Order: sequence, then structure tokens, then C-alpha cells
Amino acid sequence: AQQIQSMSSMSTTSSSSSSQAKAIRFYIGVDEMGNTTGKRPGELEKTLAKMVRAQLERSGGVKLAPSRETPSQSKRILKTRGWTGYYVQGSVTSLEEVGGQIHAVVSVMVLTYPGRDLRMMLQGRGVAAFQGSRSVSTSQRAHLENSALEGAVRGAIERLTDQINSGR
Repeated sequence: AQQIQSMSSMSTTSSSSSSQAKAIRFYIGVDEMGNTTGKRPGELEKTLAKMVRAQLERSGGVKLAPSRETPSQSKRILKTRGWTGYYVQGSVTSLEEVGGQIHAVVSVMVLTYPGRDLRMMLQGRGVAAFQGSRSVSTSQRAHLENSALEGAVRGAIERLTDQINSGR
């Protein structure tokens, strides 16, 4: 429980005026994602990574770090720009059908960037319901799973952005 903490104490190093509320304040690296469900191996991890990046890009005040950036490059950027750095890793931990619905759970770890010290762990849950007949094709099932996964990602990343923005 002590490892899971508010990020407010970490977010006080850079300053921004109230007129720059939408200005970039956070520099976030996104790692490869995991999948502990055993379903859609290889594909589900890539889908999760795309969803996490897209959700972070939609949240204000965030710039995503390039995937192959070195620690010295990121340190230089953070120092020059005055941004706060974070690193996000995640995994699909559950993806199952329950009572005519697909339930997805993702787990997200938030670390410092580039140091990668654990700051918080978040979980998101999403649900997608079958329409009409429950006999669906493989592609329809994948679409429903992705829909549930997207809801889970949105929940986890919204909690992340709420936490880092509340520190201001």
C-alpha cells in the first residue's frame, strides 16, 4: 500500500502559468504491454499498447516519449522543457465472457521516467455486451473484446491523469 501513492509530491518541480493550462507538463514513456490471459497472444499486447498511447494522447498536457529513447536523451528533454516524466507498463489481466458480456481488466504500473521507480498501480475494467444472438464470429468476438478492453484502458488512464493533474 505504501508503494501505491498519490503523485502530488512528485509533480511540484516544474511551474506553469494558469493561462497555459493545456500546455505540456508530462512526458510519458510507454513500454511494451503484457497479456496474462493466454488469449490472442501477440495481438492483444499490441492492441493494448495502441489503446494506452491513444488514451494518453487524448489527455491534455501529455507528450509521449519515443519508444527507443535513451535515458540520457529523456533526462535532457525533461531538464530542458521542465516537464515531469513518467513511464507506463501494463497488462491485460482478465478477458472473459460472463452472462452475455465480455469483461476486460487491465493493470497499469506507473513509474518515474527515466529512473523507473514504482509510483502507483492502477486497474481499469470494461464491459461489452453481446447484441442479439450470442453465437458470434471470431472477428465479432475480437471486436467485443477490444471494446471491453478500450473501456478498461480508458478507466485506468483517466485515473492516472486525474492523479498527476491533481498534484498541480
